Amino acid sequence: MKKYLLLSVALVFAGSNAWAEDSELPTSGTCGTDCTWSYDESTKTIKITGNESGTGVMEDYTYTSYIENTNHRYIISAPWAGYRDIAENVTIEGISNIGKKAFLDFGNIKHIEMDDNITSLGGDSFGNLYHLETIKLSNNLTSLGG
Repeated sequence: MKKYLLLSVALVFAGSNAWAEDSELPTSGTCGTDCTWSYDESTKTIKITGNESGTGVMEDYTYTSYIENTNHRYIISAPWAGYRDIAENVTIEGISNIGKKAFLDFGNIKHIEMDDNITSLGGDSFGNLYHLETIKLSNNLTSLGG
């Protein structure tokens, strides 16, 4: 009897998704000092926007990987983490840096565009982007992986 009860419970939870449905995910918020983010579902774009002077500062983020019952699980602290498997584009403007691990393992990202205000890319800020096709880097980058 215990086996059947455990199997029933496992089947109920197996259908649940670690990420909420798109409509339940936040679509905007803050991500640092003078730095906001938004997600556009129609273009599958995460947009990071700073201030007019280009001095907004993005926070650093964490990424934790662990194994639970032989399944890999990930905890990503970036506020747009729910779009990890959905987003295809990233546009960044008006900030001076991109935080550590901001887009680590966002495997479906195809296009990244950043303006020339960015001088620093944090470590693993764009790691493991398996489908990346184009990237427009800032002409003023002075620090990579710091």
